[in-house]
Amino acid sequence: MIRTLRMFACMLLALCACNAAGDRPTEHKLGSTIYGPGPVSAMTPVTLTGTIHIDPQNSSGHASHVCSGAVGCPFLSYSDVVLVWGRRDPYLSATTILFFDSSHTDNTDPIVWEPILGQGAFAYIEGAAPTVVTASVSLASTTAKNTAAGTNALLSTNLGATAAVDQLVENTTHSSRAWVYKLVSGTTFSMSQPFAKVDITSASLPAEVDTWANTDTVKLLQPIAVNIVSFSPIVADFPGGTAGAPSAALYQLRILDPAGADTDQVVIGPHVTMAEVVSDREIRYPSGGGLGSSDLEVGNIEFPAAINVDNKSALVGDGPVQWFGGIVTRAVGNIACGGNNTGFDGDAIFGGFGFTFHSGTHLFGKVYLDCNITVRGNSLLVSNYAYGTRVVYGSGTNIINAIGSSHVQLSAGTFTTAFTAPGLVTGMKLNSSTTGCSHSGAATDVINCGITLTPAHLDAAQGTAGCGSNCYFPGGAGVSNFN
Repeated sequence: MIRTLRMFACMLLALCACNAAGDRPTEHKLGSTIYGPGPVSAMTPVTLTGTIHIDPQNSSGHASHVCSGAVGCPFLSYSDVVLVWGRRDPYLSATTILFFDSSHTDNTDPIVWEPILGQGAFAYIEGAAPTVVTASVSLASTTAKNTAAGTNALLSTNLGATAAVDQLVENTTHSSRAWVYKLVSGTTFSMSQPFAKVDITSASLPAEVDTWANTDTVKLLQPIAVNIVSFSPIVADFPGGTAGAPSAALYQLRILDPAGADTDQVVIGPHVTMAEVVSDREIRYPSGGGLGSSDLEVGNIEFPAAINVDNKSALVGDGPVQWFGGIVTRAVGNIACGGNNTGFDGDAIFGGFGFTFHSGTHLFGKVYLDCNITVRGNSLLVSNYAYGTRVVYGSGTNIINAIGSSHVQLSAGTFTTAFTAPGLVTGMKLNSSTTGCSHSGAATDVINCGITLTPAHLDAAQGTAGCGSNCYFPGGAGVSNFN
């Protein structure tokens, strides 16, 4: 042990001597990208800021590795930008936009960007205007969304033969954008909730647009693909300006998974808002940057938010996220969804093979279930959120199953109006049981069990066929209305 400590002390002395002589650790490089300490101090503002154009396909005919990043001289790769900065964590004293004029097609230029944001600096990654797949389609056979029990449905419409799942659709008659969610039949597709186009510099959430109708003109679009692996800004000084506006954002692009397996991850930092993004990669929100109560206020999207995002793979991680509209789905497997204090609203669609919510409190405003939801050892609150309605609607037999010591709570109103999904009308589950118990709470308590957990029974007065807004599984999960 003494010999080991002496060797360690010698190593420290040698390192101190090197640092005193002005040496620094060796840089680690992958291709032309520096992944180690750069030649400048981390807190020395870099001079390359503003809108930096990157054109991996040289669509302009003027891109090169030694360009300036200006409109007429875009860089060929993100690696070129890192070489100019000298590091992947530049200190920014002005707003900086990585603007992609064309798409990545492989994994040779992964984006790992961890900018340090000084006062007045914002960081964005944006795609150019999406590629137009079909310039003009006239909608037909359009059916509006419906959240009422018995008639639950997403917006559906005939988009023509060139439409495809996960395509971005822009309605030019009623200005808004939505994602193609699922094929209904022929060339008719169900859609995600349409929203007005997002302004990423605003603290306000975009309005829902429920006026799509036959003969509306739409464009079918394909966003620019960008191979983003990690975008995790560090906010040294909050930028000020519009309160609640995001310090960093991903906008109007496709997060590419070059492997094509939809199993690679993209790490999204605690200050990043994604808007009008489709992700091939699993989206991971690491722990940290947790939400306080004030951060769940309507319009305050400084902490991680996803607005009109189509998540094709999975949503995983320990950190919080506020998710408005769009799609959360996965091709296979039941996965952990989000971390503590996640919130979903704006007709967000849950699809695929099911989702499990773990630790903390999670919130549903207005959501559509196209899969099962499991609440494990925590709580799920169904409440008014950003878009003013508490309703869980959906398709088929999909349910909410609270297991362990978890709890499902309704903040106001009745379960009959809040649980309108066909599977929930049939009944939710507590510890995988379709029945629960209620008690009177009187001095001589009366307990009734075997009550089917339908919305009507949850609302009914306590008794043999009613929960009195409070049912439980003995020794396990519960459901209540704290109206």
